[in-house]
Order: sequence, then C-alpha cells, then structure tokens
Amino acid sequence: MTPSLRRWVFLAGIGGLVAFYLWGLLGLPGFGSYPGPYGFVLNRIAVSQTKATGVVSDLGYVPLPPEAAGQVLASLRHE
Repeated sequence: MTPSLRRWVFLAGIGGLVAFYLWGLLGLPGFGSYPGPYGFVLNRIAVSQTKATGVVSDLGYVPLPPEAAGQVLASLRHE
C-alpha cells in the first residue's frame, strides 16, 4: 500500500468517525429541557437523607451495609 493511499484511507475513516460523532451530538436534547420529575425528587430526598451539600456528591456516594463492606474488604485483602 502506498503512503498516499494509506493517507486517503485514514482521512476517510476519520471523516466517517467525525460525521458519526456529530450526528450523535446533534440528536441530543437541549440542556435544561428535561420534563421529568427526577431532579425535583433528588433535591427533595437525597440531600435530606445523606446531609450532603449537593445532589452531585450524593449520587456518587453509595452506602453499603456493614456485611457487604466487610465482604469487599475481605476479597480485596485475599487477592
């Protein structure tokens, strides 16, 4: 394969990938246009349950029951 053909194949592949990426991005809804109640429910329940300062930090925190946490620690120790 000659270098110029290799370059054209590469550019065609990159062009297809960029087109596919842009097609996916253009299909996304606008920011702030979600009509569902998910955010309102999280603001009402999540912060009060964990005393977190924000819902983002609450969503990243998943409390484990003591027995599950013990199993995780035991499995990490024996590997």
